[in-house]
Amino acid sequence: MDQALEHFQVRACLDGPLPDALVAHAPDARSYLEQVAGPRSTGGKLLPVRGNRIRLDGLVPGDCLEYAVSLPRSFHGGWRSGAHRVGDSLIVSPLLWLWYPYRGNAQQPFRLTLQIPEGMQLSVPWPRAKDAAESSSYRLGARPYEWQALVAFGPASQEAVTVNGATLRITLLAGAPAADQAALTDWIRQGAEALTMLYGRFPVPEAQVLVVPIGQGDEPVPWGQVTRGGGDAVHLFIDQRQPMTAFRRDWTLMHELSHLLHPMIDNHTPWLNEGLASYYQNVLRASSGVVSPEQAWEELDAGFQRGRQDSQPEQSLAEVGENMRSNRRFMRVYWSGAAIMLMADTELRARSGGRQSLASALQAFRECCLPSDRGWSALEFLRQLDRLTESDVFTGLYARYAYSSQFPDLRAIYSQLGLRREGTGLHFAGEGSAARLRAEIMQSATRPN
Repeated sequence: MDQALEHFQVRACLDGPLPDALVAHAPDARSYLEQVAGPRSTGGKLLPVRGNRIRLDGLVPGDCLEYAVSLPRSFHGGWRSGAHRVGDSLIVSPLLWLWYPYRGNAQQPFRLTLQIPEGMQLSVPWPRAKDAAESSSYRLGARPYEWQALVAFGPASQEAVTVNGATLRITLLAGAPAADQAALTDWIRQGAEALTMLYGRFPVPEAQVLVVPIGQGDEPVPWGQVTRGGGDAVHLFIDQRQPMTAFRRDWTLMHELSHLLHPMIDNHTPWLNEGLASYYQNVLRASSGVVSPEQAWEELDAGFQRGRQDSQPEQSLAEVGENMRSNRRFMRVYWSGAAIMLMADTELRARSGGRQSLASALQAFRECCLPSDRGWSALEFLRQLDRLTESDVFTGLYARYAYSSQFPDLRAIYSQLGLRREGTGLHFAGEGSAARLRAEIMQSATRPN
């Protein structure tokens, strides 16, 4: 990478079984690619590029080819897109600049070494190659190449934080005004520790945490996301002008970290993954003392009210979720999913006499299936949770609500929890089993095995 963060010079050397082609997975990648020169032994003959494929006809093991990628100084997609510049930093999806080896229809593993300008830092989602002398040499290929990811280049502060044996590689890009590195790192550490309260461990062994100060917005974290390409990653776009008290009260970090509790789930059923994260953004903030249990119940209830108001009887949850980005029905999708997670949690506790919960089901899933290098359908994930709990709780809720046009009916659950809506407020029953159940859910921690 050059000093201006605009040009990659790439040398690709072919080892072992030769790929048929190098393939790009983003439609725009071809427009950034400059001519591709073959091995020097052939006089650097240009290789053909057809669409999103660089053909490697005539090359043999040991050959190297060279090409360049030029990235525009200005991207127009905004900071929620896969390419953005913040100050002197570049945040970009590898799908725009990295061409991947394919043989037949199968991807091939490879090693990637990045050389960046002096004074710059690098944030990537990929695991470091264990046998590499270079610190910026990585092993790719375990996960589908086309999964989304972000890589950041630029001036930054970095710290590796260990939480219950998991490593979070935190990168805070430079911003104007400067962000409080120590305070933000501590905020992230506390969020990660809160997540471990669910079942005593962090869900995955390592994660990229990229913090981008954008200096705008009306809230501490105007945008956050989790990606799985190359490895598990949390991206937080923050307004560093906000006080740290606002960051500590905010729910976004807990929401994004909660996505690490589940694998990559297909885009057709966002109510499942977004509902799980929306449920735990409240439960885990209560169990870690960020908010009171009563406040967490009130925030859950307020979310359910927004979801109910956003529901239209002519469309099922599956239909709304399938087109959520275009129809903007986020409240219906997120809070229907959260309501279903509350139902699963209470039903598991009731059936097992308190021995099982949603947390213990996710703990069992972590032990068998995380980190996951493949995608899961919603039904496949829920069936696995049923197998692990020896129940039909999850698929039963799926059958009842995934294709329903009604917001989940929480009246029986509220009665069980001793919750009653009075006007615009929430009334809590004082003592007894309902109060105990409310407390157990908001304490949330299971006993680690």
